[in-house]
Amino acid sequence: MQIANCDFEALRMLRALRRAKGFALYFAVCNVPVYRAELMEEIRRNLRRPIVEVAIPSDADDPYPPIEEALNGRTNSHPVPEDAIVFIYGLEHLIPSADLERARRTLSHLNRKRSAYRRLGRPLVFWIPLYLIPFLAGEAPDFWDWHSGLYEFPLPEPVRGEVLTRLTEGDYRTASALPVEEKMEQIRLLESLLDEYRGDDIPSLRARKETLRRLGEFYYSLGEYDAALKSFRELLSVTEKLGDRAGLAESYNNIGLIYKAQGDYELALEYHRKALAIRKEIGDRMGLAESYNNIGAIYYAQGNYEWALEYYEKALAIREENGDRMGLSTTYNNVGEVYRAQGDYGQALEYYRKALAIQEEIGDRAGLATTYNNIGEVYRTQGDYERALEYHRKALVIREEVGDRAGLAVTYNNIGLVYRAQGDYEQALRYYEKALKLFEILGMRLEMAVTYHNMGLVALAQGDRERTSEWFRQSRDLYRELRLEHEVVEEEKMMERVSGS
Repeated sequence: MQIANCDFEALRMLRALRRAKGFALYFAVCNVPVYRAELMEEIRRNLRRPIVEVAIPSDADDPYPPIEEALNGRTNSHPVPEDAIVFIYGLEHLIPSADLERARRTLSHLNRKRSAYRRLGRPLVFWIPLYLIPFLAGEAPDFWDWHSGLYEFPLPEPVRGEVLTRLTEGDYRTASALPVEEKMEQIRLLESLLDEYRGDDIPSLRARKETLRRLGEFYYSLGEYDAALKSFRELLSVTEKLGDRAGLAESYNNIGLIYKAQGDYELALEYHRKALAIRKEIGDRMGLAESYNNIGAIYYAQGNYEWALEYYEKALAIREENGDRMGLSTTYNNVGEVYRAQGDYGQALEYYRKALAIQEEIGDRAGLATTYNNIGEVYRTQGDYERALEYHRKALVIREEVGDRAGLAVTYNNIGLVYRAQGDYEQALRYYEKALKLFEILGMRLEMAVTYHNMGLVALAQGDRERTSEWFRQSRDLYRELRLEHEVVEEEKMMERVSGS
């Protein structure tokens, strides 16, 4: 990109920066860091004034100290020239749209310290994504009102399309296995990308659809259910505008998954039934099987095993008819879970082995690990701890091989259950702690709550009242964040039991 051939906005910004003296405040709106870096390089080349770049750390509480430190030379090996322009980026890390409390704290700092920014005596250019403007104008008006220029740089179409493809490619399973920091970075990019597709034309709506779908999936995988729900509800609106009945059903399905995760089974059923009705209407047999499977999972969670099996059988019939081998193995596993919960371990193992046969046939390593893990749970429940550990370790080998960190954490937790059942509390805690570390990295708060509960049971068996109370409290607080009131009550009962003993 050459500035000489760039749009009028870049030339406006160059003229303003060349004339700027003393304190001045500018905002440059660019939604994607890779394009921002390209713009900054070209401006540096054409400006003929020195530029100091300040990246605000994502863990900063206040954006001012890193800027002040850079200009006073504490983070630079050379003095900052008097005529330098300061380019500042990373403010969006401190004003996340999904964490309003943190956003307001940062905005309050900007408002209260605006005079300190003036005393820096330099032209300051904040490079921000578009979504920050309403936050700054509405929540930090004293700071915002001082700005001398606002410059917007929409992404060129080729760059925009490339970024969209990169951020939304791959399936949910792949995306959900990313580290938390990488997920958060992609969430910031996706939210910024939404602002690039503001029109109601068909291409823009389709792009918004893909962006919102992946945003919701990331938030769901992090246990950020309110943010996920917001994304999926907006996705619902977009699919309605597109007249995309299949997309509408998928949106209802995703909303149902969130309500199930939050323990609101009635609402979850309502949304899954909406998805089911559309899928029947449009003849989406694969979608029907997914809906039947998910409805079965709700009945299973409620302990209604008869209805769970009825819906799983409906899903199986369609998946057999369509030759959906991957789907069949998933539902066979789910049927096995029902029989395991009912204490019918022979039937459970029969269905797990059906799943294994398919997974071996199609080379589904991740699916094999899930089934090995479930078989291990059967043997643990039967008291056959040696075989339980054998199957859990088979699952571990595969999950390490394929990089399935969420699966690894689940299996670590289950191995901890085996050692607890054997009375080997030190080994149990060692595996629970390994599980907890991964769940924390992945942001899996529900699983963290379960693991803290399991650790509390170990501490209780050891007679360690202090750690017992602490771990049950941690579990309760996580359940409270997730709005799982029944679990909150159960953890409080455990805490009362400890305090009263």
